Amino acid sequence: MRVPASRSVGFDTLSLAHSHSQNVTNVVYYSLENENNIFNALLEQPGRCLQPTFFAAVLYRCHQQRVEIFRRVVDSAVITIEERSRFGGPGRLFGRQFGIDEPETESNSESMTKRLSYVQTELAIAGHLARTSVKCGEWLVKVAENDTREWEMDNVTQTLDEMEYVKRRAETVVSQLQSIQDRVQSQITFLLNTAAQNQSNYTATIALETRRDSAAMKTIAVLTILFLPGTFVATLFSMDMFQWQPDNGAEPTVSKMFWVYWIVTAPLTTLVMMIWLLWTRKSVRKLRSWERRGVENMEPELGEKRE
Repeated sequence: MRVPASRSVGFDTLSLAHSHSQNVTNVVYYSLENENNIFNALLEQPGRCLQPTFFAAVLYRCHQQRVEIFRRVVDSAVITIEERSRFGGPGRLFGRQFGIDEPETESNSESMTKRLSYVQTELAIAGHLARTSVKCGEWLVKVAENDTREWEMDNVTQTLDEMEYVKRRAETVVSQLQSIQDRVQSQITFLLNTAAQNQSNYTATIALETRRDSAAMKTIAVLTILFLPGTFVATLFSMDMFQWQPDNGAEPTVSKMFWVYWIVTAPLTTLVMMIWLLWTRKSVRKLRSWERRGVENMEPELGEKRE
């Protein structure tokens, strides 16, 4: 007989052989996590050591005690997380409030998520131990029931009752671990919702800042449109091609080379506009290509989900 191997509760193992003809039982315990409890239980009732199943019953009881201690450790970890998040916890539905001296809500969701992942790992181990303990108890009860034909009825009945009691405790631990798992899932859901809400608030803040920037840019654009014609006219008329006050007192004149300005400006403006149009079209094609790729990648996933 070997209990479920785990660093949390130990690697207790029992080898037992009984000779019906000689009425001799050979028992070997090894890899015991707490041998004092086992040997003290055997020494307290030496008369029951004549029954082979009693040795297995003692090991089974000590193992179940450590499983329950492990369950309490996991439960304490979940209670600590509930107190730090101020969400959940027994009694809140009936008006129980956290005390003033209790810690404030922990805002570091990353550390909370890590703690919850650790708890989930330990819960998986504890659940395996508890379920295996139930199956082990069922097997030991059957073995003890078969021994009623060979041993005194009182000893067999007492061992059988103890095994059934420990088995029921193991079944209770399975139910308690399921409750703890539900509480952990509730904490995870709460953290995810809180993170989503924070993200939504952050997005709303960005949208508000973007709106303010857009309003500022719109104001700058309107002012630019208002002053641009005047700036252009002032710059144009300030060139040396215009003689507003000739030295000889004649009327204002325009340089004969004024056409050079338009020959250079018009093609340059056309070139800049063409480059801008080509760049815009290229950006639009690239964006559409990314959208098509995204749709093509999503179609197989959607097909698998439909199947």
